[in-house]
Amino acid sequence: LSGSVNAGGSPLRGALITAVDASTGIIVGGLTDLSSGQYSFHVPPGSYYVYAEPLTGQVKAGNLNYSQSQVDTGFQPGIAGGFGSPTTFSVTANQTVTASFAVPAGTSPIQIEDTGIGAAGALGDATEI
Repeated sequence: LSGSVNAGGSPLRGALITAVDASTGIIVGGLTDLSSGQYSFHVPPGSYYVYAEPLTGQVKAGNLNYSQSQVDTGFQPGIAGGFGSPTTFSVTANQTVTASFAVPAGTSPIQIEDTGIGAAGALGDATEI
């Protein structure tokens, strides 16, 4: 699976790309390169949704030995085809499928700062959002 991601016509450097098999739930991810917004990774045969999100929140540039200036974070998460009707990319064995798409520019409305684990309903755990 390969392609490129852009926002506002500009390639996104260091965007987190995730492919999810719609049938099996298998998740494969990677990053766009630091110059052209291109990505490429191997996935098992299946039908995939592909989405992009900025390196903010749980995974940050520093976690990957990048400086913040090397990656683009001024864009909103987006999925190929759009959230209303996402595109499914069918991949067979030994086949390269291109999944290039654009995402909205601007600050992400989703800002996950921390996650935790605990017993459901235990003191301090969120029970409603």
